[in-house]
Amino acid sequence: MNKSKWIAHERMDENNKINLFCFTFPGGSASSFATWKKLVDPSVNLIPILYPEREVRRKDPMEESFDKFIEDLVNDNLELFSMPYAFFGYCGGAVIAYEAAVRVKELTGKEPLWGLVASSEAPQYLRDSLVEFPQKDAKNDITEYLVGLGMFDEQIVQSEMFLQYYVPLLKADCKMLDTFIYRKHDKLSLDLDVLYGKEDHTVDYEKAKQWQDVTNGEMRLEIREGGHFFVDTQKKEICDLINQRLVGKVQ
Repeated sequence: MNKSKWIAHERMDENNKINLFCFTFPGGSASSFATWKKLVDPSVNLIPILYPEREVRRKDPMEESFDKFIEDLVNDNLELFSMPYAFFGYCGGAVIAYEAAVRVKELTGKEPLWGLVASSEAPQYLRDSLVEFPQKDAKNDITEYLVGLGMFDEQIVQSEMFLQYYVPLLKADCKMLDTFIYRKHDKLSLDLDVLYGKEDHTVDYEKAKQWQDVTNGEMRLEIREGGHFFVDTQKKEICDLINQRLVGKVQ
């Protein structure tokens, strides 16, 4: 099949029997998973999802609605989703991953084998957790607000690269995610690991526990050291968990 515009920094082998789709946080990009190629077992296809408006898709406008985003993503990659697959979703990417899985099930009857979400409350709380930018677009207002969230390091936020590149992506992603309408779906049957940063002040532990409501499978909630972006400092540990759950799952 022709390469999808939705996929970048992938590592795939046609002989593999399982796909791992990776969904980054709002404002992030598929490049954050590039280093995972050396950490995820080679028997698993690593498929990072590339959102519009970044990297080679920088001229592609963000979809106007969450539903359109999911529809385009799934329809453009239905062949890959038709294989046995699992997903990793980070922050708002967790809800994207889950809703994509629901849509794949509606279209094909197939469910993911397993899911892993990090730094995310259950889907019904997505819109309440989104970054809301100050009405004034002044540099000082933006940096002060983002630092105040406790998610970002002050030195990083004040850099010109962060303001010129990351902030517009974060705004575009949050605008799309803000159109999300929560609908209660039939439960999936996958086992689900939910990782929560001990020092993450933007994710409520009780709301993260409610990921249990999306599946009839086992939900394992684990508290990790670190804040909202603990995954970035625990790549090996995260990939070790992925390998533990997926290697040998499909023969």
